[in-house]
Parts: sequence; structure tokens; C-alpha cells
Amino acid sequence: MEEIQKSLEHENQDLEQFIKNNGVRIKSQTIQICSNIQEDSPQIDLLQKRRFTINRRRSFFTIKLPVNIKQNNIPSNQSFYQKYKIHKKLGDGSNSIVKLCSLVDKTALESRKYFAVKVFKMETINETLEIQREAQLLQKMNHINIIRFKELIYENNNKKAYLVLEYIQGSTLQQYIEKHQKITESEAFFIIRQVFEALSYLEQCEVTHNDIKPDNIMYNPETGRVTLIDFSTSRKIVKQNNLQTNLGTLNYKAPERLNNQHSNPKSDIWSTGIVLFYLLIGQLPFQDDLKGKIQQLEQISKQVNEELQQHIKELASLNNEKDQLGQVLNMKAQDVEKTLMNELIRLEDEMNRHITNQSSENLKIQSRISIIRADKVVLEETLANLTQRITDLEINVGIVAEK
Repeated sequence: MEEIQKSLEHENQDLEQFIKNNGVRIKSQTIQICSNIQEDSPQIDLLQKRRFTINRRRSFFTIKLPVNIKQNNIPSNQSFYQKYKIHKKLGDGSNSIVKLCSLVDKTALESRKYFAVKVFKMETINETLEIQREAQLLQKMNHINIIRFKELIYENNNKKAYLVLEYIQGSTLQQYIEKHQKITESEAFFIIRQVFEALSYLEQCEVTHNDIKPDNIMYNPETGRVTLIDFSTSRKIVKQNNLQTNLGTLNYKAPERLNNQHSNPKSDIWSTGIVLFYLLIGQLPFQDDLKGKIQQLEQISKQVNEELQQHIKELASLNNEKDQLGQVLNMKAQDVEKTLMNELIRLEDEMNRHITNQSSENLKIQSRISIIRADKVVLEETLANLTQRITDLEINVGIVAEK
């Protein structure tokens, strides 16, 4: 009991310091949803009943959310610290503190297994609903590239919620880049492909992540596994939704999100493209005032050959995000190589026409030819490495499945 009390005191200090440094963020969509509810709406009754239920029932609640939730608060005889033991702090989330924990019960099958717990301070009904939303979405997910949900525990007496999740070894992609400074093209493509696999699964579940960035992508170079985390800004796709959201990180937002248009899977694809750009180039294509720097993209596009531009236009013009993801995931390596070879032939012809004029322009063309030839070699190596990594991954998945 004394150990639990000490843990709670440390946790309160951590949360107070976190709120002091960062404030408490309430997502814009929740505010807008509540503001759009009419006074005589049944949703108001639901909110009042939910508030009443939380105040009147037992102090500790554990939630293992069903697909269709009618009543979220299920009584539990155990508080979080009666069930779990905290080992150390892992970091700060967007609106929570993340810690490493394990089950106290030594007889449990998962007694030696570690989990990551997000600790929330609940001050309002809006915050409670936001936490429930994240748990509800994660509870439905079952994909190797998406963090797995275990349970959600409320402690109403100290206004805290504990979202227990799978503990993922490795580091965020941002931490990995900062540590290694440079990342190879083959590794970048290997990582991004797994992100697209996760997005393809989310699209099937009719969910958008809304905050794809290196800080929300876990990467374990030893196993090769890439995992999407932090679904606090995720939303269920609702057709003809008249709510406008302002979720996500500015430098990774899709253009339609800057104008407060509806969020959709294409927005996540755009953000993933920004991540790929960052991995390959080492800097973001847009920084600070995004709206004032859209011209940067136009300047970059002028340096890309016409055939590759056409591929990009075709990808952008697809009618639905499923086709778009399919194109990305099923892109043939031969098509990419063909594009590079056509560019190489064009540049060689151009050089031959100006062979008599040893100008600086000619030297630039020679340099570009060398770069494209090098790219072709890198592409071949990348394809070989990717094939091997996929084979290894399939073997690992098979071993895990057998276990």
C-alpha cells in the first residue's frame, strides 16, 4: 500500500509538471462536436448520463471496449496500481505521460510482459470522451504495423485514466534519424512501405490517423518492424461530415487540411510523403508558413522529368484512396527503372547534340547522367534488400503465428 501511495505521488508530480510545461490540450473536433449539439438533443442526455454515471459509480473502472459501445464504464475491483507496476517513464505524449509497466500478478500469463501506459489527467467530460475515442478505435485494430490496445482503466477518485498499450521496443523514427544522422534509400523505402501497409489497413477500417510524422512512427532496426502510434487525433471517417477539424502537425499537413477541409485517407498519404522526403533529403519541404511556401513544391517539380511528373499526376488524380494506396503498394520496380532509363537516354542524346560545346551546361548534364546511373545501381540494391527483408519479415511473422 505504501508503494502504491509513493507511485501515485510521483505520478501526480509528473502530471503537474507536464501540464505546467505543456498545458492540457483539448482536441478541436471534440469542442466543435459539443458546440454543434442542440440543447434538446438526445446527445445532451447521453453526456449528462455519462457524467452522472462516472460520479455515482465505483471509483475504479476498467474498459475493454466492444465494437458498438453503449455503456463504457465497467466497474473494476482493482485500481491501476493494484494491477500494474510502474518501472520507468518513457516520455511525454501530446496530452499524457507515457510509462513502462508490467502486471503485478506473478501467476498471470503476461506477468513477464511489459506494456506502455499513457496516463491522462481528466478535468472535463470532453477529455474523458477523447480518451474513450482513442481506446475505442485502437480496440478494433489488429495489424502488425499498428500499436495494440490492452485495456483502459479509469480512477475517478483522482481523475486519472490509464490507457494500457503494447510496449514497442526501438525508438521513434525522429529519434532514430537524430541518432544516425543519415538513412539509406533502401531503409527509407522499407520503412515507408510498412507505413503504407498500416494506412491501407486503416482505410479498410474507415479511420484516419491525422498526425503522421516521425515522432508517431516507431522503428526497430533489429526486427525491421515499423509501428504507427499515438491515435489521439484519429477519427472515424463519416461520409458527408460537416465538421471541420484542425488536427495534426503543421509541417506534415496536406493542403486541404490547411484550408480546414475534411480529413480523409489521402491526407495521411500526403503526410507520409512528407516523411519520406524528410528521410531522403534530411529536411522538410515546407517549414514555418506553409501557405506561403507552396511555390517550393512547384520549383521542385520543375526539376523532375516529364514522365515521372505524369506518374505523380496519375497517382494524385485517382478517385479514391484505396486505388491510391494500391498504386503505391503495387508499383512495379520495372516501371521505375524504365523511367530512369528513359531519362538517361534523353540526357545522353542531349549531350551528343552539344558535344562540340564544352559549356557548363554540358558538365551539368554529365553530372546528372552520373547521378541517374548511380540511382539505378541503388535501386537494384534496394530491390534486392527489400525482397530479402520482406522474406525475413514473413518468416518472423510465421514464427510468431506458430507460437
